[in-house]
Amino acid sequence: CRNLARVFKQRGLSVAFVCREYQINLIQELRDEFIVFFLNKNKINPNYEVHNTYRNWLGCSEEEDAKDTFNALLNSKFRMPDFIFIDSYSIGINWQETINKKFKRKYNISSNLNLKYVFMDDIANRNFKADILINQNYYPYDYGNNEYKFLTIKPKIQLIGSYFSILGKEYLLSKPFKKNNSKNFKRILIYFGSSDQTGINLFVAKILEDKIFDHFFIDFVLPQNNKDNPEIIDLLNKKSNVKTYFNLPSLFDLIKNADLSIGAGGTSSIERLYMKLDSFVISVASNQKKICQRLHSNKFIYYLGHVGKINPKRLSAAGFGEHQPISFSETKDSLAKNRRIEFKLTER
Repeated sequence: CRNLARVFKQRGLSVAFVCREYQINLIQELRDEFIVFFLNKNKINPNYEVHNTYRNWLGCSEEEDAKDTFNALLNSKFRMPDFIFIDSYSIGINWQETINKKFKRKYNISSNLNLKYVFMDDIANRNFKADILINQNYYPYDYGNNEYKFLTIKPKIQLIGSYFSILGKEYLLSKPFKKNNSKNFKRILIYFGSSDQTGINLFVAKILEDKIFDHFFIDFVLPQNNKDNPEIIDLLNKKSNVKTYFNLPSLFDLIKNADLSIGAGGTSSIERLYMKLDSFVISVASNQKKICQRLHSNKFIYYLGHVGKINPKRLSAAGFGEHQPISFSETKDSLAKNRRIEFKLTER
């Protein structure tokens, strides 16, 4: 959404985000660039039957969230939008019907609303009415179109597949090329997304204690909620070859300079693929599993498995410079070529 919002803003359109104030959120990062209306976090009513596990993410019913959203827009004197972009697995047709009624009543509209909905989705888990559907994940052939056959009202426009990936302009203006690293590389990028609710960053930080990584420069990008985690910070500060960052606006420069990446299967995975960067991937959310498996089976990534179910020893690193040299002279360049590691995937 943020990449699209940047383009719209550059073209002179008014853009606003509506976000619920969860314990972990990106509100501050968004407010640096855009108007943001934030909703207070609600607690799910214990008497409310949740049919969809993703409803827990919303914190209330679709109808309640739609009312909160409408009130936030009304109180801000933000006029009725022309487009609403939905990027939430919890929001569907009930949300739309509720807010449509609110807008009609407010503006005394008896006919159909001239309001367009764009849904950004990749799990096809609920019914919704989309004028435009965007699913930027990789699908072989036309498989992706079949996932949405259950929709009562078919989207007027379906943009499904990696051809419709939403990337920042810095990527689109670049010329990606495949680095011929073989087993030789010097720089590793590690990034698991803009929030960490699984402890994955600490898991990987502990793996980096292996001295074999001391010969390589590591860019480790952490979410804001890890900034106050002393265990992670202490581990990384002990490594002089590790540089830490927090919630960068773009990973482009780090991806461009990296020889290998270790990360999650979300949006950054698409950015790495576009830049032809080899990646070891760990899914950190259930909706990432299928796409990671699909990319792995087609040899686009190396999928290690789902967070919490990975043996740290499955990703092992071994040094080969001393005992298996690939260059036999004593020059500085030759010694640099020999200073390498090889990653091995072992059985679970």
